[in-house]
Amino acid sequence: MINVWFPTAIYFEPNILNDNLSSYEKEIKNAISDVGTIRDGLKNIDSTHKTRNNIFEVCELKDLRKVIYESSKAFLKEIGYLNLDNLHFDNCWANISYPGDYIFPHNHNGSLLSGVYYVKSSINERIKFFNKPTMLPDPEVWNNYNHQYCEYSCIPGSMLLFTSDTMHGTEKQKCEEKIALSFNLSL
Repeated sequence: MINVWFPTAIYFEPNILNDNLSSYEKEIKNAISDVGTIRDGLKNIDSTHKTRNNIFEVCELKDLRKVIYESSKAFLKEIGYLNLDNLHFDNCWANISYPGDYIFPHNHNGSLLSGVYYVKSSINERIKFFNKPTMLPDPEVWNNYNHQYCEYSCIPGSMLLFTSDTMHGTEKQKCEEKIALSFNLSL
């Protein structure tokens, strides 16, 4: 009998507040011009991560904060966290990227839950989530017992949630512009 242990749960929800995407794009671009961005070797993208701890303070993203929070609570309950009275945002930042930009594989130490909401992108762009590092040779056949990564399309209006210890990143971008809102929550 084969047992499967150590699952990695990833929440994917498309079509969230799609009617607001153009106003979110405008708000985020205005906020970015106000607070600036920093680009580094880990995140080879323009990001407010180091310039503004909470993008919600400078950006009116109608209803999005509430949807992120409620979805995060539902996801955490599903994976076994029941006492969520103290759930709060640690930080939330905006990313804007262009052809050739990428995000090196990383995780978000110090938080419980992380996520991303895509405001603008091409469905051909992908985010990858990685299994534990291994030095084993690749198997001849990939199946549900040996996957080393999974990918999701960066669909505008979609949100992904994952525990903050989940390794993730993106390859070099091909589309003209991608705008995403990333966030961390803790108890």
